[in-house]
Amino acid sequence: MQTHAVLKLMLSPRSGNAYVQNQPLFLVCVHFKSDFGGSTDSCYQREAQAEVIRGVVNELGNTSHVVVTGDFNDRSVGLTMP
Repeated sequence: MQTHAVLKLMLSPRSGNAYVQNQPLFLVCVHFKSDFGGSTDSCYQREAQAEVIRGVVNELGNTSHVVVTGDFNDRSVGLTMP
């Protein structure tokens, strides 16, 4: 088991599990629909994808740490970016 001093992150190489302060850490990687070509439908698709991810995170509850990362394919002013 390895511990990282800054995050207090413990990794168990055999199980593949990670814990922060003895609570599970989940890493959710996304690749949302691109708006390449100016498609207006892609914004709605990204919003729907974000809602699905929100549901997954909410199901994990308050007893877990969650990091959502990846390619959100949105601008900083988009509705899918807080």
